[in-house]
Amino acid sequence: MFWAGFENFDYERKSREVWCELVTKSRVILDIGSNTGWFSMMAQAYNSAVEIHAFELQPNVFDVLKKNVEINSFKVVCNPIALSDEVGSFPFYNTGDRTFLTENTNHGSLNKQWRLEKQRSIQVEVQRLDAYWSDKSKKIELIKIDVETFEYEVLKGYATLLFDTALSYYWKLRIKKSGEGLLRFSRTRNLVFFMFMKKMGFLRQ
Repeated sequence: MFWAGFENFDYERKSREVWCELVTKSRVILDIGSNTGWFSMMAQAYNSAVEIHAFELQPNVFDVLKKNVEINSFKVVCNPIALSDEVGSFPFYNTGDRTFLTENTNHGSLNKQWRLEKQRSIQVEVQRLDAYWSDKSKKIELIKIDVETFEYEVLKGYATLLFDTALSYYWKLRIKKSGEGLLRFSRTRNLVFFMFMKKMGFLRQ
């Protein structure tokens, strides 16, 4: 993307377009499952005044996230932790012999059943989002969550603070269970929930 230009790069094109439109209307953003910082970098580029908190717990990938922030002179707050509805030290799973050294598979997860082939794990710190976000005077206005099947657990850890959020954007639900959980959650709280389909656009649920 950085070499070809935003308009000439197809990967996640529609999602990037929606994201970049939303960031211009937001003052506080969370990028949960940031990886190397694609969406944090885009957010800061499109809105230099926005406050961004990025979460990436895989050590070798986190190092790249930090480097990307530094070389762009951005002010993204980088957190090497996981978010869920529990607190403590838990195993984080990924695949391949060098996944925690040099490889970036893009599919690490707290869910042991997500990818089983050549699975490896490390212990990571896990927090709840409602505990992390201690400054209740600021409203989180935009959230991107891409945590390989643990999206629902992240939102559960946000608890009642979720309903003070002016605008939320939840992203990449890999399994049916996560989507069903979010849909139930939205209905119990009278929230509007949209599903994005690449060929059909946004569908209200």
